[in-house]
Amino acid sequence: MVISGGVISGNHFTATVTSPTIPAATHTTISGAFYGATGNEVAGTFVLSDPSPGPGMIFIGSFGAKP
Repeated sequence: MVISGGVISGNHFTATVTSPTIPAATHTTISGAFYGATGNEVAGTFVLSDPSPGPGMIFIGSFGAKP
């Protein structure tokens, strides 16, 4: 996955996520927030979907990190 065009506002962030294995994806977002007393923890979600004819594909996931 490639993350680009990110924007941080306060402790929240959003960006576009793409993947060369899903070039026709139409919904490509990643969002999350920084947590903890010093903002050194992070959590968020991502979505990649390709509604091409047939069953299509959707990838939904979450992530988190803590020192």
